Amino acid sequence: WEYLIRPAPKQQVTVFTGVPTIYAKLIQEYDAKYGSCSQTRDIIRQQCSQKLRLMMCGSAALPESIYRRWYQISGYNLLERYGMTECGMALSNPLYGERIPGLT
Repeated sequence: WEYLIRPAPKQQVTVFTGVPTIYAKLIQEYDAKYGSCSQTRDIIRQQCSQKLRLMMCGSAALPESIYRRWYQISGYNLLERYGMTECGMALSNPLYGERIPGLT
């Protein structure tokens, strides 16, 4: 979290991708560290919306509870994708338009 939200690093994160377990762990850490401070939660959401342009999840179906919680935290609907080395990106929720949790 500190790297994602720190002010103006030289190499700023603008695209973030991970597997469902990474998002689950980030949510656990967020709840443990920032869950009780509404001011910090607002800053994190603002930083995410200003710095990050795309957040993706792949390799396994994302549980709907993680999808919805991540939106509450960051303001982003995660883009779920599924692909393999052999064929590239095979399935994806739409980049623009309504995304359906678990549909890849």
